[in-house]
Amino acid sequence: MNLDLGLLTKKSFQALSARVNSIQPNARLTIDKRFEFTPDKGYSAKASTNVEESGGRPLGSGTATLIMFRQGDGTGNAQDYQIEGLEAKHTPRNKEGAAELYISIGTFFNGSWIPGITCLSCYGLDARGQILGYKGLGSSATGFEANLAAFKERKSPFPIFHYDFTFDRNPTYHEPNPIVPYGNPHAILWPHSLQIEHTGEFFQIGAFLPFPEETESLVRIRELVKS
Repeated sequence: MNLDLGLLTKKSFQALSARVNSIQPNARLTIDKRFEFTPDKGYSAKASTNVEESGGRPLGSGTATLIMFRQGDGTGNAQDYQIEGLEAKHTPRNKEGAAELYISIGTFFNGSWIPGITCLSCYGLDARGQILGYKGLGSSATGFEANLAAFKERKSPFPIFHYDFTFDRNPTYHEPNPIVPYGNPHAILWPHSLQIEHTGEFFQIGAFLPFPEETESLVRIRELVKS
C-alpha cells in the first residue's frame, strides 16, 4: 500500500472539524492519533481526534474515532456473540453508553478524494439471533455509484455529508426498531451490495463519536440530526 497516511489524516481531520462545528459551534478538535493500518482488526485503518465543546468540556466521550473501510471490512467481533458461518468482523457487538454519532468523512476512489459521501450499513441481531441490516449510513449503493459518477464528470456539487446515530438508547429519538431495538448490538459493514469495479485504491472513511451519557449537547444534536 502506497497511501500517504499523513495526508489522509489531514484531509479527514479537516472534514471532521468542519462537520462537528456545523452541529456544535465553537468546538475544538485536535489530532490524537494519526491513521495507522490495523491488520489485527476487521477494518483497514484507524485514527482518533480529541473533541471539545466551547469552554474545554469534552463533547460526548471527548474522542472521535475515524475508521477506514475497504470491501469486506466490518467493526464487529465474536466476543459477545458467536454466529455459525459469520465472520467475527461482521458479527454485531454490544455497545455501551447513551448513543453513538456517525459523521461521513469521504471516499477515496481511483486516485480521487471525494469528501462527504459514504455508503456503509449497520447490522444488528433480531430476537432469534439472526443478523440483518437495519440502517444505512450515507447513500444507498445506487446513490453512491451515481455520486461517484457525478463527481467524475463534475456534474454534482460536493461535499455531501451525512449524520446519523448508529445506536441510541433514547426512544424519543426514533421509534425503536421492533426487530433491532435501538441499534444495539450492532456492527458497521461495507455493504454486500456495493461492488464497484476500480483500478486503484477504493475505501471509505467514517467518524464515530460516542456519548457515554445523556447531555444537553446530545439532546440538541439529536434534534439537528432529525431535522
